[in-house]
Amino acid sequence: SFYPLHILYSSVFMPDIPIEFFGSAAIILFFCVYKEKLKKSWLYVSGLLMGYTYLINVRSVVCLIPLIPFLSAWLFKKKGLSLIALFMAGLLTVITIEGAYNYIRCKDPFVNYHESRQEFTLEHYKPANIDMWAYPRLMFGLDQNNNIITNHPRLMYGYFFFFAAIALFMCNRSMLIPAWWMLSVYLWMQFGSMSFMEYVPMHRLERHL
Repeated sequence: SFYPLHILYSSVFMPDIPIEFFGSAAIILFFCVYKEKLKKSWLYVSGLLMGYTYLINVRSVVCLIPLIPFLSAWLFKKKGLSLIALFMAGLLTVITIEGAYNYIRCKDPFVNYHESRQEFTLEHYKPANIDMWAYPRLMFGLDQNNNIITNHPRLMYGYFFFFAAIALFMCNRSMLIPAWWMLSVYLWMQFGSMSFMEYVPMHRLERHL
């Protein structure tokens, strides 16, 4: 429980904590295989865990973002396609089981996505969550008036990112992967879209960070 999110939200019933746990486990397994520290068969387990995050919330596909460059690199390596297929097999196993269940239940294999899609439109968007400076302020421990927070749990966000940045720059090149992991997800949360049909800015909520 080193990350402030665990402490602030661990006793609150919401999907963010299990998404972060299973998504992180999937990414860690993926990179362990990429670094040849685990057998290739663990890619299937990584895909299963990534699929499970999708079942929790469709928006958890953001966990795939750090993996895209490494999956793309495998396209140019010998037997790379088999590694990609193994990971995708795990992911599609979960989605297929869910689709079959939903088809039997309500004749719509993608009901999970269709029900969530309404939240990803501008019509249902809350303008209060569009503040582009919300995450940078949290990272530096500042309030909405850009004053240093001294008596609020939000201050822990600033402490965490400050020392995490120092740790990344002081360590060796093996830290480049977690640095990319954090940076890629953060940039998507800051500038990415909640919809593929139209640009809907990501909701900027503390628990998402």
